[in-house]
Amino acid sequence: MITEEIYSNPIYHSMNSIENWVPVIWNGIIIERYIISNKGRVYDRLRNRFLSISADKDGYRRVSIQVPGIGVKTVRIHRIELMSFYYNPNFNELQVNHKDGIKTNLDIDNLEWITPIDNTRHGWDTGLNNNRGIYHPNAKYDESIIRTICEYLDQGLASSEICDKFQILNKCERMRFSGTISSIKYGKTHRDISKDYSFRANSKLYNRYPPEITESLCKLLSEKEYSYKEIMDYFQMPDEDRQDFKIYIDLVFRGRTGKTISEKYKLYKPVVCDY
Repeated sequence: MITEEIYSNPIYHSMNSIENWVPVIWNGIIIERYIISNKGRVYDRLRNRFLSISADKDGYRRVSIQVPGIGVKTVRIHRIELMSFYYNPNFNELQVNHKDGIKTNLDIDNLEWITPIDNTRHGWDTGLNNNRGIYHPNAKYDESIIRTICEYLDQGLASSEICDKFQILNKCERMRFSGTISSIKYGKTHRDISKDYSFRANSKLYNRYPPEITESLCKLLSEKEYSYKEIMDYFQMPDEDRQDFKIYIDLVFRGRTGKTISEKYKLYKPVVCDY
């Protein structure tokens, strides 16, 4: 807890109540140099001063701390606060939710551990994530939604499975949301976030379909010029998976995957059409 001389300082009193202080914990590492209060203020005991607070592009409050053996890290206050007061060993799988939806409210009672999908739903329920146009590929998403998608991609989930996780049932909305997923998967958007994840779009796509599918595809492409739509229909491909499968068709045709199979056939290039 905070030392007696600091504890008695009037600056540590907030709204007529004394703040509680504990050492900062970052990613499971206790950093004794810093202490954080249940109001979200961070104090540097080495330099005897409060840390300057800034806001990131999403409006979350953050500070920079020195992590022993690692260096300077800029961290979001709400995350280190909840971790310091209510440590959860599964923190890598969880996010921190602001119960009232106000990002600047750092009172510990306003923070809770929550799964990424539940955090996303809370954003929708509170209006933080505007549902209007949310499934459009160019929609502006809260970072939690993008990270949830990236986490599912890391698990190897297909677009249709991710749509199911978000409980998107409408056919048009599933297709639009699948477009967003593909844009993230192939690095067209949100690369600043997806770079933190291990999924690699092409390598996962290369190995996603079994040899039997590649063989059937090559046989079909060797018959005549089929449109993408005809090929999709032949394989009974769900609408939300067609964008990925179209890319796979192109990869097979160009010999970038399944080459040991495709080189046995003379392939006709698929005809572009509205699929």
